[in-house]
Amino acid sequence: AYCASGCAGGAFATRSSPVPLVINGRYLTRRTTGVERVARGIVDALDARLDDDGLLHGAGIAFRPRILAPKGEVSMPPGRIPVDRSAQLSGNAWEQCELPWSARGALLLNLCNTAPLLARAQCTYVHDAGVYAIADSYDWRFRTWYRCLHRFYRLRGDCLLTNSVFSARELRRHAGFSLNRLHVAPPGCDHVHAFADTPMPETVARLAAGRGYYVIVGSRARHKNIAVAVEAHRRHLRTHPQAPALVMIGGERRDIFGHDLGADDRADEGVLHLGYLDDPTLVAILRRARALIFPSRYEGFGLPLVEAMALGCPVVASDLPTAREIGIDACWVFPPGDADALAAQLALVDAHPRQVSQKVVIGRHRVAGLSWDACAEAVVDTLAQAARQRREKTA
Repeated sequence: AYCASGCAGGAFATRSSPVPLVINGRYLTRRTTGVERVARGIVDALDARLDDDGLLHGAGIAFRPRILAPKGEVSMPPGRIPVDRSAQLSGNAWEQCELPWSARGALLLNLCNTAPLLARAQCTYVHDAGVYAIADSYDWRFRTWYRCLHRFYRLRGDCLLTNSVFSARELRRHAGFSLNRLHVAPPGCDHVHAFADTPMPETVARLAAGRGYYVIVGSRARHKNIAVAVEAHRRHLRTHPQAPALVMIGGERRDIFGHDLGADDRADEGVLHLGYLDDPTLVAILRRARALIFPSRYEGFGLPLVEAMALGCPVVASDLPTAREIGIDACWVFPPGDADALAAQLALVDAHPRQVSQKVVIGRHRVAGLSWDACAEAVVDTLAQAARQRREKTA
């Protein structure tokens, strides 16, 4: 059991008045990848839980939330939580300099790993311990900054949220976070059911009507093992020339993962690169995929994996702790980095449609409880514990 406790910060309100809650809205200015998807899912669920007075309730405490966002183009959420935008700063400068001042006197919720060094009362969602466990995947400036942030979180005794029991244990091991300050709030995947059928790109639609396709969703960082998946697909085609093609979805984040992103597979036969796609198009492609290939050697959670399961897409995944936590019996698994083993699993998926149907049913069952409302409830419970303990300290 993990819970938030001993959170630092200032006094927020009297016992009878709502606690002011500020949500760090920097995610609204960034393209939606996995981390931003979690932030949007949580905030949308928090918004849906507001009462008629715009208050958020949890464990006997009421919060009055608002979102603070930096300067620049903002993807505004459709909801009732008010959004205040900065006219001065953007990016990291806004988060470190302006946000803590604007959020003074409130409890600050950060949902994308980073938080102001100077803010006192805050809860932060730390998604994984990748900057330690797979340091080679990250640009040195990025991992140095994150490690510095983690040190401040630990020294201040901040409340921390994370996405899985595995991530909680990894953060304890590598960053020294106390488990009694960590609250596990697994992301939801029910957002995939909100999208109506959307036309797929013409090239993918032709594949769906013909030989079919496997899909990979993720960046081209080293730990995603994209080159291994491409090699496994190449070997599979040697023995099964009519096997499905490989569709790759995801962009490159050189600011995070550096410049050496692995082998150049753009000329491989049977590999289609689509880059970044919006959510409706991604969901449409997953719905008709022959399988999702999830070849990573390290993941804190694995959102594409649970999204695929929720949509009834078969999953071929690396044998990772996170996959086991979600439901390894719903996947065809292979040792991370083993191209031959992955090729063999693809052959099994192609040859055993009855087993595919059985695993799809298991997968839907495994992720049925992963809703954004359940995630938001865990977040609110953590915020309530933080607010209550701070009131007790200042009483």
